[in-house]
Amino acid sequence: MASVTITGAQIWDGVSDSAFEGSVVVEGNRIASVSKGVSEPKGEVIDGTGMTLMPGMVEGHCHPSFTGINEPAELGVVGPERHMLETAQNLRLLLSHGFTSIFEAASAKPLLGVTARDAINEGILDGPRMMAGSPEVTTTAGLGDERKRHIHQESFGLIADGPDEMRRVARECIRDGVDVMKINISGDEFVSHARAEITPTEPEELAAFVRVAHTFGKKVAAHGFVA
Repeated sequence: MASVTITGAQIWDGVSDSAFEGSVVVEGNRIASVSKGVSEPKGEVIDGTGMTLMPGMVEGHCHPSFTGINEPAELGVVGPERHMLETAQNLRLLLSHGFTSIFEAASAKPLLGVTARDAINEGILDGPRMMAGSPEVTTTAGLGDERKRHIHQESFGLIADGPDEMRRVARECIRDGVDVMKINISGDEFVSHARAEITPTEPEELAAFVRVAHTFGKKVAAHGFVA
């Protein structure tokens, strides 16, 4: 297993009160040791003099595929191919700013997060390690439903009404290979017909969705307003 030693940097290890000069040995994709002062380097040596070295940050609620939009409906207008490229750009940006792990709280389209996660794991794409999320599953008139009577408008939501549809959509997301299942329970303040205190999703729908997720051993994330 190849070793890399970073020397001369000011190290903050996430535990100490202040930074210290020392060296860090990395073996494969794991930190093998952190030493204060000068120590014998192993393998390739990187001179970190004048720089600060710290643990990678973790983004616990991330939407890398929510890409530079002003209105939710804009996410439905972007074609999937272009959307994937813009998602990749956001992931590289996150990594370059020190985020080495992310929890994708929802993907803006099916398979964007799954494709990105797999590409990162395979070395095709530079980005943080990630748990891939499903799109935000919602109900008619819920957060993520941007349709109008006179026009069909895609957004960031997958719409399901009733327990049976919730089961179907949940199973489709699991078939896609997601790590995290996302459901929108409440509305939000930017939704004119479903403010944050309104709960469009009914208990039976929520129960069906969560039951499927748990059957397949998936984590569930929810958008919900707490009074």
